[in-house]
Amino acid sequence: MDAHRRPAEYIRDLSQDLSKELAPRVVRRSRASVGTRVRRLRSRIIFILQCSLGAGFSWWLAVTLLGHPAPYLAPVAAIICLGLSFGQRFRRIVEVTVGVALGVLIGSAFAHIFGAGTWQIIVVAALSMASAALLGGGVLISTQAAVQSIIVMTLVTHVDGGFERWFDAVIGSAVALVLAAIAPASPIERPRDAAARIATKVAQILKDAGAVYREKDLDAAGDVLERARAIEADLDDFTEATREGLAVVRSSPIFYRRANQVQEIAALSAPLDRAVRNLRVLVRRIGTAIWRDDIIDRNVLDGIDELGQIIEEMSRAGDSGARLRHSRDRIVALGDATSEYDIHSLSSAVLTGQIRSIVVDLLEITGLSYAEARDRIRAFDDRDWASD
Repeated sequence: MDAHRRPAEYIRDLSQDLSKELAPRVVRRSRASVGTRVRRLRSRIIFILQCSLGAGFSWWLAVTLLGHPAPYLAPVAAIICLGLSFGQRFRRIVEVTVGVALGVLIGSAFAHIFGAGTWQIIVVAALSMASAALLGGGVLISTQAAVQSIIVMTLVTHVDGGFERWFDAVIGSAVALVLAAIAPASPIERPRDAAARIATKVAQILKDAGAVYREKDLDAAGDVLERARAIEADLDDFTEATREGLAVVRSSPIFYRRANQVQEIAALSAPLDRAVRNLRVLVRRIGTAIWRDDIIDRNVLDGIDELGQIIEEMSRAGDSGARLRHSRDRIVALGDATSEYDIHSLSSAVLTGQIRSIVVDLLEITGLSYAEARDRIRAFDDRDWASD
């Protein structure tokens, strides 16, 4: 009987052990997920308020000023325009109104002559999009023209009613533009969050790069390299966020006093980009060392770990120049330590050079110029294979 019960007991004990081990992880991940969602909601509060107020006010204006009984396009246009990045809004607002006007014109004229039906919808959609393309319009104008022509043809019962929709769209777009200028989304939070996200990823990649070498796991090294390459998308997001932030502070009466702060964040773009490029070279060399069974000296691996810890510390500093400068002494100490590394392989030499290059990038992020950052790091003695 005991022999027959052993597999069942083993499975039961195993399931209990797994439950004990997994339960805390599930709780931690659940809490992290809730925290992430709350932060996401907080970051979008202004955007949500803008869209809701813009939609309601656009509807009220169209009903009150124009006497339209159901100006559905006014709130729709307001939300579409507010959903665009700030730097693109004016151009996109023009595209929305042009697309609506073109679609209303074609849809109304076509419905007046041919009526509405399956083949009419096919023809009018194609005609609207082709006309938009001939006018030099982008995708937004083409889609708006097609959508509005179909709506006018199928839902509007009289031709004059179709042209009312264009005025509704103008009102919604104008309200969106005013709200975006008066109370835009914070120009600080998005670029700051993007920079912190890049720093966090870089720190984790450096930590994992050292670990995969110690484990001699070539496949894992490839995965780490792919993650390093994927940071390029985060850099693009950071660049767009800073561009949008600068557009906000230049045009908004609320945020114009924060222009210097936004410009300081934007100045991080170049050293961040160089640091990520150097990171990719470093990680690729880790993979090469594993593949060639090349030895990486322990002090070099320790330097990679220290570099990751420094960047992790900087990621928590946000965009505060004062808090970033607190890491400066630690960065310089790491750079100076690399000049005394006892190096016995090509991989160690290459990695040391990349550590020193990233150190210079980090010093620039703390506010130093490139020349100042370079001069802070002790030079190698008679080692012409290593350079900053």
